[in-house]
Amino acid sequence: MPKRETIFISHATPDDNAIAGWLAARLSSMGYRVWVDLKQLKGGDPFWGDIQAAIRNESNRVLCIVTRNSVDRQGVLNEIAEASSVAKAIRDSRFIIPIRGDEISWDEFPIQLKRLNGIDFSTSWHQGLMQVIDAFDRDSIACFAGNPDVLKVARHLATSTLRVNDEPEVAYLNRVQILRLPSELHYYRTALTAPELLNHHDKLPWPHAPYMRLVLGFIEPGAVGSMTPEGFELVPAYRATTTEFAGGTAVGVPDIDGGDARRMLASILRQGFENTLARAGLVRFGEHRWFVPANWRPANVGHYRKLNGKRGDRVLVGRAKELTWHFGLSFRVAAGLRPRIDLRAEVVFSADGVKPFEDQKQYRRKHCKAWWNDRWRDLLSALLAELFGFDAETAEVPLGGGASMTIDPRLVQLTLQRSYDTEAAFVPNTEEEAEELVEGGSEQVEEEHE
Repeated sequence: MPKRETIFISHATPDDNAIAGWLAARLSSMGYRVWVDLKQLKGGDPFWGDIQAAIRNESNRVLCIVTRNSVDRQGVLNEIAEASSVAKAIRDSRFIIPIRGDEISWDEFPIQLKRLNGIDFSTSWHQGLMQVIDAFDRDSIACFAGNPDVLKVARHLATSTLRVNDEPEVAYLNRVQILRLPSELHYYRTALTAPELLNHHDKLPWPHAPYMRLVLGFIEPGAVGSMTPEGFELVPAYRATTTEFAGGTAVGVPDIDGGDARRMLASILRQGFENTLARAGLVRFGEHRWFVPANWRPANVGHYRKLNGKRGDRVLVGRAKELTWHFGLSFRVAAGLRPRIDLRAEVVFSADGVKPFEDQKQYRRKHCKAWWNDRWRDLLSALLAELFGFDAETAEVPLGGGASMTIDPRLVQLTLQRSYDTEAAFVPNTEEEAEELVEGGSEQVEEEHE
């Protein structure tokens, strides 16, 4: 006699495919074997015999989704009748679980279902799913998830809204605000042709943007001479307010539309931030990534202020068995109405603690699987605090001469109106616990100074 290991979902096709597909996907992700038809079948279809066989011989539970669409649908009624017959034959009063899928009254349910304990999905699919899982657990319905840790994670993902509270919570964005920019942007004329300028402008040591035969920057005319290489003569030509330039509305200057102007402005600000990272001792890797070298700080530890006001410590360079990992960042500057610097946390690996591998993807996938969001956030906070000051609320980023932009070097905070129940959520508390979730127990990076 074949084993009964299948959850059969009866519903009206295609009207109730949404709820049936949603329920099937979540049960399948948790390891249950699910039979659901999302195509149109008729009673005379040869495939109807497969449905009967599935209910008669393979199913250990039949979930009957009852809605106004299905209550008088012949195919659904046939499935209910078949399931009722099986329930009597195997003497299992819990074989059928009625599900109320919309506002239909319980009194309108087919007669075979009226005396059974139903589950209400009409107000919340997630709440209904949790009751289904509870019923399966009560009756020891088999699932086949393999690794029990995978099942644990899948359960929490499938029922995630049950972990949401109405209490507010502070969240962080990977972003720092630009509080102030210099009020004026200066245009300098060169003796070079436009192609020559494009080939040689990178010799200028201060943040700038080339445009035709002009060089744009925040450096004042009085400082430009002493900060420009020999043979690179610059003559003041125009100036515009930063606001008008960014909006493409500056008058009396060469016409640059707003989009191009903001890209040029973002390039100038990006150069200023990159120069700050380089002066602080970070190392460039590739075009836009910067990483912390070994021994950049004592014991490779960065200190930062936690949300609760206490001091936090995070290792910025550590060991991953035979490798060294280096925390770092990449970023982009947005120079629009609310200028900002969007940050991306990075990690690079090296064999000698000095030169990173060219191909980093395989190492990050292998060694950082259990780096959760709070770790990335804290690492980024520690790096910013080391770059700009432990309790700094503002910092100046030089843009050439005496010009600078003012930033708030702390990650932007915002208050969410709802929060997660951290006690109900399954998040590993230790590196060892997290390792169990990684296939094959692959080695994780060392966690120190926690």
